Amino acid sequence: MYRLSTETLLQAWETGRALHPVDQALLLLAAAEPTADLTDLSRLSIGQRGLAEIGVLQFVTLATVGYGDMLAVTAWVRSLATFEGMVGVLYVALLMGG
Repeated sequence: MYRLSTETLLQAWETGRALHPVDQALLLLAAAEPTADLTDLSRLSIGQRGLAEIGVLQFVTLATVGYGDMLAVTAWVRSLATFEGMVGVLYVALLMGG
């Protein structure tokens, strides 16, 4: 997996603006894995997709927007998602209450 430059990231973002969010995520993943086929990338589970997909999972968890396009399959990923969800709620509560 390649680290994306700002230019590559923005180009992928602009290309995928009109796409469904799942297709946007796959487009960004394909930019990080240019040698892989989109069909092959879409069949990978979360643990096999690498840091880009894990970053998306973490953002979706902290933003509490839901997991419509992905599923935390393994126990450690579900535990991490639960922990991140609690931390996100507690952070906002401390920020608002403090």
